[in-house]
Amino acid sequence: MAQNANLGFHPVYLCLAIGSGAKLIPWMNDAGFWIMCKTSNLTEQEALKTIAPMQSLMGITGLLLTMLAAQLFPLV
Repeated sequence: MAQNANLGFHPVYLCLAIGSGAKLIPWMNDAGFWIMCKTSNLTEQEALKTIAPMQSLMGITGLLLTMLAAQLFPLV
């Protein structure tokens, strides 16, 4: 669907933006949250205080880098 649409940027950037947006708000029903929580021997509250800000920062950084790359290297 993305290849048929007139996006003005390469569909790879759309996939990167979606992937970055998926990391913005982690919560306790995410399997990755529990894997990181239990393998790190953290309590649920400690995990929410450390993992949630870290993943939010990763998502925002990924989104900003994707937007920058789309401007600098349009690939169209």
